[in-house]
Amino acid sequence: MTIAALLRNRSIVAKTLKQPELGYTRYFVVRRARRLIELNPALADPRRKSDLSDAGTVTAAGLIAAELPRVRAARDEIWRRARTDPEHLSLAMATIRERVSTRPPANDPRLMRRRLVATIVYAAAAQDVTLADPANIERLHRLTDRRLRTTERMLYDVGRADHRRFTAQARTQPGGPWPDGLERIFEYPRVPQSLFLAACHPDATTGRCAAPMNEWYMRGSEHLHGPIRTNIGTRAAWRAAGSSYNLYYTDGHLPDVETAIEALFTPSADYLQRNLIFCDHVIHALHLEALVFSRRKRGVAPGWLGADRAGKPAGWIRLYAPFVDGRFLGGVKEPAYFESSPVREADLQPGDHVIVYNHPAYQHATVAGVWRLENAIVVQSHPSLRMQGHGSRVYDKPGMWRTMIGLFNRELTRRRADVDGLAVVRGDRPNRVEVDSVARLRVGMRVEIADRRTDVVLAADRRITAIDHAGRLVTYDGADVAATPGLVLRRPRATAGGVTSIDVEGWVTLRRRTPPAASAYAPRHRRADWYLTWAGDEEEKAIRLDPARRDFVRVHQLVEYEEDPTVSGTSTRGWFPLWVPALNKKRPVRKNGLIAATEPLIVKPATIAGWTWFFDPKPENRDLVPVLRPREL
Repeated sequence: MTIAALLRNRSIVAKTLKQPELGYTRYFVVRRARRLIELNPALADPRRKSDLSDAGTVTAAGLIAAELPRVRAARDEIWRRARTDPEHLSLAMATIRERVSTRPPANDPRLMRRRLVATIVYAAAAQDVTLADPANIERLHRLTDRRLRTTERMLYDVGRADHRRFTAQARTQPGGPWPDGLERIFEYPRVPQSLFLAACHPDATTGRCAAPMNEWYMRGSEHLHGPIRTNIGTRAAWRAAGSSYNLYYTDGHLPDVETAIEALFTPSADYLQRNLIFCDHVIHALHLEALVFSRRKRGVAPGWLGADRAGKPAGWIRLYAPFVDGRFLGGVKEPAYFESSPVREADLQPGDHVIVYNHPAYQHATVAGVWRLENAIVVQSHPSLRMQGHGSRVYDKPGMWRTMIGLFNRELTRRRADVDGLAVVRGDRPNRVEVDSVARLRVGMRVEIADRRTDVVLAADRRITAIDHAGRLVTYDGADVAATPGLVLRRPRATAGGVTSIDVEGWVTLRRRTPPAASAYAPRHRRADWYLTWAGDEEEKAIRLDPARRDFVRVHQLVEYEEDPTVSGTSTRGWFPLWVPALNKKRPVRKNGLIAATEPLIVKPATIAGWTWFFDPKPENRDLVPVLRPREL
């Protein structure tokens, strides 16, 4: 007998049950059985610790059959309260469309609210069945309010806005306002270069925009980046402290801290007047606002958070990254009102805060890439897991993983172009070349003109001074050279100590790992000797020093670590390939003993651990998810 046997037990899952009640019941039974095993390991099958033994199944069946009626009664009572509660967010589609373009998993927001309330109650009771007792119904209601508020804020105030349309006014008035046809609350501090670069007039050396956009700067090839700040009405109350990423609440600007938190949720038609903050800031704000909301609607007078703050460390109330070290409200190291611990993926609940990590090499491959990691809220746990982050769609797990790896592969394509050539010469003019594409080029970029077959450089370290996009003409400084068709414009290479490297805007390092004379590749394929490389951190050093784990990471995540005394502190260097040998019958194609065929490395979603940077060394722990969630005593 097993947990599956409980689902076939008609005294628990009655034959007469219909959807959605049938689904909710099964949802509770499975979660409750796992929780009973956690509380009493003697119930587990010795051969499968996550399942019930025969005797354990009998015990669990009796307990769950007795618990279900009061859990259903608690669910009905909480829904009765939530259904008519005017304090919850408006579910009017006209209001939702002013914020986001995505629909909730249930499609209908009203149906989604009912689903959320049911799953929140069933999941909470599965963990602690005493929450369903009449004496604890208020505690359960507070918990449901906070989880529901956080989830609905994400779905209807924070999600993706595909229908955004910046007007001509936004592009022609660089100092603002920047209307985009929406009434949103949160944005990232970045805007597309395709719309705003002309207004920016970036400095060719620093990338800083000209006034009145001088708080913005160009980095990478997709966005202009701006200041991290809250909306215009709260900006004085949330000030950077220590770093621009850490926004401390500051007294004296708004009546109290509760007002300062709630005022963050003021919508605006002007992009510039909204909260321009990152995904971790936004979800931190959701946590705090849900807590304040649950107290305010119960008549708790403003000032209670200020009283709680007394005696706490400086910056106890802030907007920051909740999963980092440091004691502050809503952070993983502060137990007041929240709790943090790893939970099984199957036990995630609506309102849980998780982080989804990209491939560990992504952060070293990107210049200002947007998804090194994504702080996300679980917006559905039944009938299937769904997550959503700041400005993102609602994703299931495979979809989130595919999106992450898609962004990584796009960056790898750019890095291969940095090695192979950013553009191919089609014609020559004085201090000018006609090229096949200017998509990867920009004014101010430093390039060299070279023969990629022989590696001979005709013009070293030239700066692009002008680009004629229509004619695909690139003007460069320095002495003119006769650039014949077939040559390439590529990023400059530097050799020091026998090592040849490419620096990409000070953020990415590409290095020829093996010199040409020692290459295992035929001359035409020696581009495969170029790798993405970086200085490893302490976690990566630990991987390097553990042979079994080092080999696992090399095979499954394609990252190699080796000792490098030139790396300060950790003496660890990471390597990631850009090309790999093409295989024929599972073996590299060779000619005269050298590898004679290569192909771009296309990374698969299976290389992402997701819930952590690296796969846990213990397979049984790979579905453990670090979670931050509300706590009610």
